[in-house]
Amino acid sequence: KKHELPNLVTAQGSTLRIYTVDNTSGKLALTHSFTNLAGSVCYLESLHVKEQGVGDSLLLGFAGHPRVAVVSVTAPKSLSPSPVILEATTLIDLTQALMEQSLGSITPLEQDLIAALEQKSSNVATLTIILGGGVAVASVCLQFVHGRNSNSGWSATEPYLLPLATLHQTLGTSNESTPAISHGMGDIISASFLSGYLEPTLVLLHANKDHGRGCSGRLGRPEGEGGTQYGMIVTAISLTVVHRRSAVLWSVEVPADALSLHAVGERGVLVMSVNSILQVNNAGRIGPVLSVNGWVQTTCPTSLLEKLQPNPWPLPKLAVQLDGARLSILSEKVGILCLRQGQLYLLQHLGDTWSLMPLGTTLGAIGQISSLLLLPLADVPRVMISKLLDSNSNKKQLSMEMLSMGLLFAGSRLGDSSLLGYTLEADVKFTDKVKQEGSLGKKQKIEEDTWDYPGTASPANEHEFILQREEDALYAPTEEDEGVELITEFPDVIPPSSDEEMEESTGIHGCTVAVKKRSRPRLAKLTVVRSVTSIDTLIALGPVGAGCEGPLSMACAADTESIITPNLSTPLGSTVRIFPCGYGSSGGLALLTVPGRDDRSILGEADCLNAQCIFSLPSHGLLLVGMAGSHTENGVSVLRTKRTEGPNEGIELVEVNLVEWCSEEEQDKKSKFVLESPLSIFRDNSLLQATDLGEDGFMVLVKGRDDCEPRYSVILFAEVDGRLITKHDFSLLDNTDLSLGSMLSATPMVSHKQSGNNVVTFGCTWTSGKATVSTIGVSGLFETQTVECTDESHMIKTEHEIDDEKYYQSDKIHAVDVFLAPTNTFVSIEPSSSDPIAEKAQPEADLVVSAELEFDGEDAELYQDESSDAILAEKAKTWKAADPGENPSDNEDNLYVAVCRQSGLLQVFTLSADSRQGLSSAPVWESPGCGHGASILSSDISARRNPRMHQVYAREMRFFFSGPTQLISGDLEPTNFRSFNLIVENSNGDTSFYEKCKDSSSFARVPLHDVARPSKEESRHRTKLRRKGILGKSEVDPVSLFHFNRLHPFIGISGQDGLFAATSRPLWFMSERGSPVVLCHRARHVAPAGGNPFPVVGFCVGLKGENVGTERGFVTLHERIGRVGSQRLTIFRGMSYLLSPQGLFPGGGFGLEKISLGVTVRSIKFIDDSTISTGEHPLYAVLVSREIEADQSELNDDGLTPEERQQKKEEKDAEKVKRQVEADLGGFDLEQEWVEEIEREDCFEVDMYLGGSPAIQKREYALWIVDASNSWNVVDSHEFEEFEHCMTMEVFSLTEVNEEPGANTNTFEEENATNTLFISIGTGTVDKDGEDVSSKGRVLLFELKRQSETSTTLGSPVADLSLVYEKDILHGAVTSLSCLTCGGRNRLVIGAGADINVEQWGNGRLTQVGFFRANMQILDIFLFKTFFLLSDAYDSLYFLVWRESDKSLTLLAKDYEPIPVYAAGIMSRGGSMTFLCHDDRQNLQFFQYSPGDPAARGGNKLVCRADIHLGSQTVGIQNYCCKSSLLVNSATPRSSLAALKQQDPLFGRSDDDQKLGVYFGTSDGGMHSVVPVSEPVFWRLTALQSVIANALESDCSLSHRAWRLYRRTPRRGGCRNHDRKKSVIDGDLVMQYADLPLPDQEDLASAIGSTVELVLDNLLELRCSNMII
Repeated sequence: KKHELPNLVTAQGSTLRIYTVDNTSGKLALTHSFTNLAGSVCYLESLHVKEQGVGDSLLLGFAGHPRVAVVSVTAPKSLSPSPVILEATTLIDLTQALMEQSLGSITPLEQDLIAALEQKSSNVATLTIILGGGVAVASVCLQFVHGRNSNSGWSATEPYLLPLATLHQTLGTSNESTPAISHGMGDIISASFLSGYLEPTLVLLHANKDHGRGCSGRLGRPEGEGGTQYGMIVTAISLTVVHRRSAVLWSVEVPADALSLHAVGERGVLVMSVNSILQVNNAGRIGPVLSVNGWVQTTCPTSLLEKLQPNPWPLPKLAVQLDGARLSILSEKVGILCLRQGQLYLLQHLGDTWSLMPLGTTLGAIGQISSLLLLPLADVPRVMISKLLDSNSNKKQLSMEMLSMGLLFAGSRLGDSSLLGYTLEADVKFTDKVKQEGSLGKKQKIEEDTWDYPGTASPANEHEFILQREEDALYAPTEEDEGVELITEFPDVIPPSSDEEMEESTGIHGCTVAVKKRSRPRLAKLTVVRSVTSIDTLIALGPVGAGCEGPLSMACAADTESIITPNLSTPLGSTVRIFPCGYGSSGGLALLTVPGRDDRSILGEADCLNAQCIFSLPSHGLLLVGMAGSHTENGVSVLRTKRTEGPNEGIELVEVNLVEWCSEEEQDKKSKFVLESPLSIFRDNSLLQATDLGEDGFMVLVKGRDDCEPRYSVILFAEVDGRLITKHDFSLLDNTDLSLGSMLSATPMVSHKQSGNNVVTFGCTWTSGKATVSTIGVSGLFETQTVECTDESHMIKTEHEIDDEKYYQSDKIHAVDVFLAPTNTFVSIEPSSSDPIAEKAQPEADLVVSAELEFDGEDAELYQDESSDAILAEKAKTWKAADPGENPSDNEDNLYVAVCRQSGLLQVFTLSADSRQGLSSAPVWESPGCGHGASILSSDISARRNPRMHQVYAREMRFFFSGPTQLISGDLEPTNFRSFNLIVENSNGDTSFYEKCKDSSSFARVPLHDVARPSKEESRHRTKLRRKGILGKSEVDPVSLFHFNRLHPFIGISGQDGLFAATSRPLWFMSERGSPVVLCHRARHVAPAGGNPFPVVGFCVGLKGENVGTERGFVTLHERIGRVGSQRLTIFRGMSYLLSPQGLFPGGGFGLEKISLGVTVRSIKFIDDSTISTGEHPLYAVLVSREIEADQSELNDDGLTPEERQQKKEEKDAEKVKRQVEADLGGFDLEQEWVEEIEREDCFEVDMYLGGSPAIQKREYALWIVDASNSWNVVDSHEFEEFEHCMTMEVFSLTEVNEEPGANTNTFEEENATNTLFISIGTGTVDKDGEDVSSKGRVLLFELKRQSETSTTLGSPVADLSLVYEKDILHGAVTSLSCLTCGGRNRLVIGAGADINVEQWGNGRLTQVGFFRANMQILDIFLFKTFFLLSDAYDSLYFLVWRESDKSLTLLAKDYEPIPVYAAGIMSRGGSMTFLCHDDRQNLQFFQYSPGDPAARGGNKLVCRADIHLGSQTVGIQNYCCKSSLLVNSATPRSSLAALKQQDPLFGRSDDDQKLGVYFGTSDGGMHSVVPVSEPVFWRLTALQSVIANALESDCSLSHRAWRLYRRTPRRGGCRNHDRKKSVIDGDLVMQYADLPLPDQEDLASAIGSTVELVLDNLLELRCSNMII
């Protein structure tokens, strides 16, 4: 398509996402997300096929064992819960080849592969893979193969392992013989391909074949020789993969700090090093070397010293380092470079040299760059030109022919990723620039001055200063200018005295006499960047650390009996999980929460009794509450909203006095009948439905409460002069002659236009199995149309009365919906190659016309029969839609009526705007399988299967839009960010969520990974309540069979459209970047599940007085704790904290709010002390580090005179001779490191002609006290010393004991003990000399005191932080701090080095009272009671116990395997406790202390019970209490648990009620949880896991079973002495069962000898247990 942009594909960890770039706004819409790949993606590239109708494929490389897959996004061909999968047409597993080349070592297996791809033609590509960091190099040839029936794809040849041991012999002779065990090329760190050759030519960047890769301690050579001894090597190898041949073409030496290779077309390759950039052409010749700083001579080989050049004039000289930088090539002459911290530079080739131009743009919140992509736009849509051009650009003087535009994507693993637009102008002459801008009118005299390098100037003037000097340089006159003399003293970023310097100025340590001049390259024209604009940002967490739980504000509600605004005096509100996230500029906090839990969004609460529905009338400021039961005074209660001002701002609900508000009976002017008064209507009828009509009043659907015969009426009310009157009264059953029976359900009322009049339309289902659609106008129009069914039976029977064989043959209507949608919503559109769902939804009957036309694929290709293709093409014409140009506009909405029958057939009819035409006679679209959980809802009937063992039907369904709200005025959001959805709830309580395909009328099911039906535990609890008389035998109104709606679409909640499902576990269905997401809902003080199967019984949107712009609130009605029937109305202001630009939906039903702080948060703890943290100001202790670039400009000039410099040199020479004599006498070699120390000082010097000294990365640690209620502002802080690294932080109370250890007298009294709250910090100090000096540590105790209210009012901070005590620790850095509580005393446990010290606080100091020594390095200590779980960073786990009698730590057991531990924790179920250990190989092991087990070796060994490979790294494991399905809906689980124990005193005694799980964040931004399960559940789910792994089609054809296998450590022998234990269930894998169609669920349950109900109930309890909030 014209202006169609390619997709953006991102990969992080085991998650791959595909985005679509919107053509109008440039925003990124999420198209597909694959979140559970069986591997971590480390390489990503695309394979293009230039054929119409064939999409691109992806080339994925996975970390760990080398595997490469060629995948494409297609619909699954077999069983899968996802509508699309990553189908692998080719999977290359090189693990066996690497093991053979590694000669038995397993360390290379854990080094990620490095790959390079060359695709000369659209159908052939060559892939080279570097295995194990250079152990071997494999090449494969990829070829696109055409197949029949969409079976085309890429195939690969047998991998060809390059004979490196043979190839290295042609690189030249060596002084030493290469060991036979090595291939001779050393470490291979990068690869690329050269263009211009007939055969693929591979370029490898590898270490010196004789001396290996140079380290920093071996760089440089003594003065006078220059350069470094051994650099890296670039070797070109010609490949013929098919013939398995290779030959070395040439090999050259490059700098020792070379990092990567980048192909630049016919020019060869660029070698990017830390200190330089150079080009190697196709013939192996090296051009000029661009220096990016003054250190370049240190790492440059001697042969390249003469080629060193600074950044050309007039561009500034450079003082940067390229370590961690990313380069993306735009053309043979231009590329964009991004430094580690996000600074952008333009790389360009002019003449015979390369140059770097700073763009003055730094990417914010990126943390650290990880990938950089450029997309030049040849045909830019007009709507995007204004977004790509900077607003400050002079657009009138720019011609589009002069500019080249494109998109730039900067990806980050540690923070946010950015999509930018750029505009380039090529071949700009300086003369033209002067004439165009007029910035230089005459020659300027510039004097020399001392310039401060970046980082030393004041932050306010530094950036403007640099930009001004760059602008003066860019617009300076050239030699060709009209007689203008060239300025030789040109101001520069690194200003020399002149552009030509003598050799004596090259060093700062020598006094060499000048022998020649060095001329700086000059540029006459160059490419400039006109603009760099930000288009979109992908918010990401980055690494997630160990957090805490704490409140964000005061509690905003209290338990009251009257309907008033509650007293807001509760100190603290509901808690959220707070995690440190990000790194550097992207660092901050992640608040994990769900809607309904955050007290900040609650405006007010009120209690009520026996309400069954609520409806809002925003324009009238009213809330209608339908009451249940005939014993209530009124069938309808009316509440009026009122905003309260002051500090406790909120919404107050006032009950309306109906007697004073309602008028008397009136006569209908049209029908001449006397209308019933509003008071009698509200008193004698039950409210079923209501809608707001604005100025025309409001309309309600009611049912008589006391009538023997059902009476249903639609009544239109209006408020005149403050009194409510009845305008119209319509009876639904009077307008039809058929017996409909009783009403079962009614859809929400839809307001629209009909024949120019305002009308309301809604649908109803009846016990006769029919449905009606009623249209009512405000002027008195009333029409009802019936959707018939052909069954002989007129009443819906129960399941026991229905014949199983005829059940799904019935066409009775059970669900109906009325909705507005664009006219072309259900018009079939030809599926494109980019929509795999539409391809699958196409009827398979169209592909197979008859039995005679079925051909085998090989036979068809052999005989080249074209008849079948012709007939298939003819059949496709009938399915293909008409020209889209003939369809009405998408903005024209039509009214649709959808009905779902008992057979599972979903039919959609149109309702004409002309009242005389009514419903269409035939459905415009229909699909079977609705209510059965079908994966695709389409018109394909042949492939459908009905359930064999279940009788289900769709009880309720809703069509709705999700995504940003489209406003009437203002800019409309792109349609890519809105999706059309369908949600269906069946009679079993299961919920199916569908999304409409973009290019077809089919609906694809969205996996929820959740179970929505009520649990068996709820049924058992409900039985107990009935047996005890707490719950009556029949709580349903006996005079009504009406089912109130549980699916509530909404518009405009915080600018978002979606749906709220009030099921057994309430859910929100919304959209994130156009992709549907699901959030869980929590209710405050909700009653335990069982009394009512549905905790939320009412929901409505919008109340007068609380709307701000697009911000609309909502109201929920839920069952609260107390006697049965007690309920609570809660008014919410919206969900802006989750739907803001900083909001995220990570999955699992949670929402995240990211708080950006701009620093790396190391740890956060809530200060849980009522005297310090209050509801108005909850305080947190935050340990942060600033990632700064320390200036090294002092190295540019030592400030010495030539005489002083010569004297210093002579002193060093004398010291060197002395050291040489000592070496000769002591038998040491000159190459010893301690002898070369002086030589290195001579080598590492800054050459000011080439550049300056770059800044280096440093960290500064600080302790912050932040106020969560005040935008996380810093209240007080403490800065730590230089070179001091903060390792750990804890907040706890220590008991003051004023007695000396070892004293005979015990004066401690537990009753009189005083505890003091401290913020304790453990640090480690590393001297500036690095590891030459052993590390030391400190323990610091801070005390926090709250200021008085008077001081706070006067502007003082809320709290004051003060350092109370510090103690030096000499045996290592302090890595762990814990609090030991025993005998009424709280003591401090310090882990430093290999020692554990138990310290006692008293007399103003810490005194050691106990100790324990481990083997290597203490990582962390986990305490429970008096037991210690000690994790050693190099030696696994220790299990200790503290004995108060002799104050000793005793070792009970340990794990004897050499496991480097990253994190440890505990979990339990009942009386069984398990220890968790996460190691460096990304494994998770489970140990138990079992002295009686034979594997325990007499009780002193921890027994390994299970293990699993996570595939991600974590540094902190935390605990949480697992909740059952009875408590999972509560935002205040403590109050709900107390109410549950009152109802059932035996609750909590079983093992399943006493489960302690763990959760942790990972380095790739993920979150995991682990929960224990009972043995029956474990074996059932284990069998299900095995069946699912075999039955379901997996992404990339990877095995989840192999992915989760434990990976052994290479230390001390390489493996354990026993096999893998496994015994861990992959929750993400087994939860896919809940998203399968019901017939497939029956098949899988039968395969494991179980039932669908039992399996789903186990998955439900598992899902509830892993909900950490």
